[in-house]
Amino acid sequence: MPERDQRAGRHLRRGAIVLAALVVLAVVLIAAGTFDPQPLGPLWRTDRPGRHELPGAGETFIPQPAPWSPEETPQRFSVRLTAANAGGEPDSGYGLALGNGANGLFVAVSPLGYAAVWEAQRDGAAEYSRPWQVWPHVRPGQEANELWLDVAQTPRGAAITVRINRELFWQGEIATLPGQVGLWGQSFGGLVGIDFQTLEWFAAPDS
Repeated sequence: MPERDQRAGRHLRRGAIVLAALVVLAVVLIAAGTFDPQPLGPLWRTDRPGRHELPGAGETFIPQPAPWSPEETPQRFSVRLTAANAGGEPDSGYGLALGNGANGLFVAVSPLGYAAVWEAQRDGAAEYSRPWQVWPHVRPGQEANELWLDVAQTPRGAAITVRINRELFWQGEIATLPGQVGLWGQSFGGLVGIDFQTLEWFAAPDS
């Protein structure tokens, strides 16, 4: 009986060691970003657009030259913006736009913790896929937020995946494959500064 207890104890110790090793391995892999979502292809370029200001209520669209021509837009690409409120009006927003500013898809966050996705129509109307709403993964105040868009051509246009701070926020489809990308900002009150820190471009080779 004591010998059987000793064997059982050895098995338990081995099991505990294996379990501890698996936990350590999982922690290391998570810390290394192994399970993070991946962009649609390798990094092409990193831009640093810098700080922009709005003197009062209103919005701005800042076109960003892509590393490819509009006629040669890849069938699968990702754009990833890191930006932050740089002081001023907290009732404001900033984000990314696919299109020319007059029409296209817009993704934005607010220093107050809100996020939204909408399409701007040619008549100036906005059709919201996700109206402005509090979302727990938005970093408030002057903390930086990451907005990440995956774009993949489909027979009907383009499939879009939106992530905010690496968390899935929205998936849907738009009618055309956008060839232009821009930065967007808006103040709903007074002067606001927006620090567009980095804009990364990724693309997969067209087959």
